[in-house]
Amino acid sequence: MEKRKVIALGLMVLMMLGGCSEGDNEDSYMDMPNADENVFAVFEGVWSIDDTPIEQTFPMACQTNGSQTFVKFPSLPYKAIVNRVMGGKTNHMTLEESMDKSEEDGASTNDVNDFSIVEPVVAPTLTLSPVGYSSTANYYGQASSTHETYEPLSFGMTSADEGTLTVTLGMLPGESTFVIGETAANCLLVVKRVIITYPNSGQRTWVLDPEMRMAFISTKRLK
Repeated sequence: MEKRKVIALGLMVLMMLGGCSEGDNEDSYMDMPNADENVFAVFEGVWSIDDTPIEQTFPMACQTNGSQTFVKFPSLPYKAIVNRVMGGKTNHMTLEESMDKSEEDGASTNDVNDFSIVEPVVAPTLTLSPVGYSSTANYYGQASSTHETYEPLSFGMTSADEGTLTVTLGMLPGESTFVIGETAANCLLVVKRVIITYPNSGQRTWVLDPEMRMAFISTKRLK
């Protein structure tokens, strides 16, 4: 709990400092909410992966359904994630499980060059649990929907050599933090495991050490 509070306070400082706007994208949230959901805020902001900023803005929506709070990401920096992890740019990756030998010899996931992203049809949605509040913001952690160690977030990747692959990020919900205020919102997602599933159902799993840290800092409120 103390670690979560420290992360939340750190994100709050970033929220107060991150006031610049990078371009206008007023329609980026239009496909986000369903009609029966109460969307109370949509923010535009920038992501960084392991302190490396992504030079593009993305939306994040905060919504409620009854007493439950959610965040939804209609778009994420998927290509940057693949480049960061599959390009071997993390400090260390441990192969936890592998495909059988014949399949593993044909895999080239550590050297991904020409690929395209297949974004999920349904925008990734994370369930939040309240951990505190201040006069300017509410603080949340990520509630696990599976009661497993890793919370999954999946998307597709197509390459000429391998066809369509499924990339599943295993997030640590206990380490993720969200700070949501009236005019700004920030979040931190911590990825510990990455699974790639191949068209022939072969699978490889990596554990990242240290974890990949994805931070979102809003630059303006869209709605």
